[in-house]
Order: sequence, then C-alpha cells, then structure tokens
Amino acid sequence: MWIDINEEADRILIALPYPVFFRRPDTWDELPTISYYDMNTSGSFSTDNTEDIYKGLLVVDVWSKTPSKGASVAQEIKEVMNTAGWWCELNRFVDKTDGVCHRTMRFGKEFLN
Repeated sequence: MWIDINEEADRILIALPYPVFFRRPDTWDELPTISYYDMNTSGSFSTDNTEDIYKGLLVVDVWSKTPSKGASVAQEIKEVMNTAGWWCELNRFVDKTDGVCHRTMRFGKEFLN
C-alpha cells in the first residue's frame, strides 16, 4: 500500500486555523500561512525484494509577520503532526524577507507497505 504523503499532510494541516498551500503560498495576503511538500519517499526496510517499510520526509513551512508567531504556529503544527505519527527532525527560523518571516520544519514517518 502506497500512501501519498502530500495528501496525508494536507488532511492533517487543513485542521489548523490557517491557510494551507502545497509548495508555496500564492499570496502573502493572510499571515500566518502554512505550506508543505513531499521532500522524499524511500524504501526503509525490504525482504524478498519487496519494500515492507518506507519512510516519508515532509517539509512544512510557516510564513508569518513575526518570528514569535511563526514559532507559535510551528508548535501547533508539531502537535498535530506528532498525533498523526510524524516526528519532527528539523525546526528552524530561516529568514525575514519583505516583512515575511519564514520558519521551516521537516517531519518523518515510516509506513508499512
């Protein structure tokens, strides 16, 4: 069974009270905003030439007016992702450009095939 982790991410993140976009927000009209994309999906464990377990890596970005708001939203994201079985591998402030603060997070999860 193959799981589209972009679809799973959308289902999880859409429950939060912020606009959610695949890849990158279309506009900066409403902040904070969340975006996400599948960074990598690869085999993690195989037997008899069959992938039994695969690992998905997902990038989730937070776009906000202030670093503190971005950190607050990141905490909310971490909570819903952890509840869905994802673990956070990276959470860091990237930069502030044109008044928009950018925080990036990376989540991993293993799936049984």
